[in-house]
Amino acid sequence: MHDPISTAPAVPPSTSTTPAVVRTAVPYAVGGLLALLAALGADLDPAAEALLTPAVAFVLGTLYYLGVRKLARRFPWVEPLLGVARPPVHTEAATRQVYDPDTGHLVNAYVITNAPERPTT
Repeated sequence: MHDPISTAPAVPPSTSTTPAVVRTAVPYAVGGLLALLAALGADLDPAAEALLTPAVAFVLGTLYYLGVRKLARRFPWVEPLLGVARPPVHTEAATRQVYDPDTGHLVNAYVITNAPERPTT
């Protein structure tokens, strides 16, 4: 039987999703805060306010994100307004060649980077 090809990916993938989560959450937190502040001055029916506030928060959060990203192209110092100064780096999924037990052929398989390796017996 042949030895499988090296299992080390060319670029080690990052397992941290923190920057992406923060850069998603911060604009929507800002949008939610702005929507709540806007609702304070509005004289709306409670049912209408309950429906409109989340929608307005979503729109304001999206506009906040887009505005900061656009400004950051020209003024990099505004990037931290998204909660994390640097955008996350997304890499392609790591693959390695393994033997398919059903066919006995080498196939490309995705590597799950946060799961421990199973011992071979």
